[in-house]
Amino acid sequence: LAGQGAAVVLVGAAADPSVLAAALRAGARAVTHEVRGEVLELALAAAREGELLVTPASTLRALLSGDAEPFPTLTPRERDVLAQLAAGADPPRIAGRLGLASKTVRRHVRVLLAKLDVPDADSAGRLARAAGLG
Repeated sequence: LAGQGAAVVLVGAAADPSVLAAALRAGARAVTHEVRGEVLELALAAAREGELLVTPASTLRALLSGDAEPFPTLTPRERDVLAQLAAGADPPRIAGRLGLASKTVRRHVRVLLAKLDVPDADSAGRLARAAGLG
């Protein structure tokens, strides 16, 4: 998420608490669902100072979800495919490793991209690695 010397502030974080957890693991310094001036100013100040700030709304979402398992909306098979993407496998290799038809893997990847709201399989793999898969 962040290059060396950059401070990332996640504003309007996704509803999926696993995205929040992945962002924090990947180096986000502040997370807020609130975009009011004073809250945003606090988030930016915390990030500049290298401190961690997570607003109550963000914290509450993560606590209520249990956040025990990243990407809780995924089926077990989708999770298997995502773990393979995180490991750098392409769809034909995933099909062979999981004993699935290539068409089935492509369908799982399309569903994953929609559920994770990412543009491509590489982005899904990066997100999964940031969440500890792969």
